[in-house]
Amino acid sequence: MAPRILSLALFIFNVIYFGIISPLLSTLIMFPIAWLKGEVKAPNRCSNYYHMHANALYFGVKVKVLAGELKTDERTLYLINHRTWADFFVHRLITDTTAAHLSRNLVGAVFPLIWLFSKLDDSIWFFNNNNVRNTDLFYKILDNHFKTTQLRSLIVYPEGARNRTNKPFGLRRGVIYYAFTRSIPSQIIITKGYENILNEFEFTSSFGQTVETFFGPTIRPSDFETREDFFDEVQKQFVATWNRVYETSWTVDEVEIDKNTASRFIKTKTAKTD
Repeated sequence: MAPRILSLALFIFNVIYFGIISPLLSTLIMFPIAWLKGEVKAPNRCSNYYHMHANALYFGVKVKVLAGELKTDERTLYLINHRTWADFFVHRLITDTTAAHLSRNLVGAVFPLIWLFSKLDDSIWFFNNNNVRNTDLFYKILDNHFKTTQLRSLIVYPEGARNRTNKPFGLRRGVIYYAFTRSIPSQIIITKGYENILNEFEFTSSFGQTVETFFGPTIRPSDFETREDFFDEVQKQFVATWNRVYETSWTVDEVEIDKNTASRFIKTKTAKTD
């Protein structure tokens, strides 16, 4: 009983650190000091960099690149699998803080200080589902953010949910369609191995975790005639990259439910390995 209580207490403190202490530390102390030293510059040394750094150092996060390299030479959508709350600093670490985050309003409600301080460099783009359903409005919101943000690219979780299984979810179409209409290349990035840094499902946390990262292919809309062709290739490469990281053998047909739906999910969590 005692170890469980201590584990829960550590989790609660680490959530407080992530959501309250680190935003205050990074924004009110680390960022001003860096600004005075002349270290602050776009696109990857803005205020969100110091929030990422405060968490990566505290939790002792390490990165192991399995293959590939990050594309940073132009505006890019980074399509990454979403595991836990820790993704909000882990994925900034692996993308060298060159990208903003696309996130639901609920996250801002849970972590109001992160929501507030993200306004400094427009590093988290909060949205609600009603906006997503209105394509014209959603695209306009994204266009406006790209005009105001200090960051070059955007981190997107195309599965649309935190997926802690070893089977990928079918991808949502909204932002992938947007990338096609705006001719923004998309890079697939799959990560694993760090779920216990801040595990809100099991109320546990840990230190010294290693993020195994596979920088997958970059898919360019200009190589495809229609948005459906582009989406299909993104889905195909997402599943293929997932299989390489998680050592599974899923096919696109197994993760696809209905091509006419905007949101496609896997119903089973059963693993399939070679």
